[in-house]
Amino acid sequence: MLLERYVRGFQLQNGTTFQIGVGYNKTIDFLVNGVFVEYHPINLKFEFDNSSALRKVLDGIRKIDNHSKQLIVEGIKDELAEKYYRRRKFLVTLAAGKDTELICAYTDEQFCKNVIRRFGDNPPKVPILLSQFHNLIQRA
Repeated sequence: MLLERYVRGFQLQNGTTFQIGVGYNKTIDFLVNGVFVEYHPINLKFEFDNSSALRKVLDGIRKIDNHSKQLIVEGIKDELAEKYYRRRKFLVTLAAGKDTELICAYTDEQFCKNVIRRFGDNPPKVPILLSQFHNLIQRA
């Protein structure tokens, strides 16, 4: 909805600008001005394929101080985000060519900064966009 509000001429159209098929039964969330956009928050509970491995990681970090725990979790999230980007970029390259741009936003703030602010026609500052973003989520 924020894309429709702030990006001139953008309309959500399933299969064209929203949930675009890129092969292997996968979709990319948005196509904005020729750029593919994925909004994919990294949540460790959903990213691990091996639940036993996740339990081991979570058990291990419970026993350390908060600062170290935060560093470890952020490092794991960064690695998982990079792997996600590479898989999606591969699909986008197959579907649309090697020069096609892909933006992966892993947080609400990244989506607002890297997508709405970039493509928007005079959008508000990020804190206002975040407030609007969160209001839309609560209403959904």
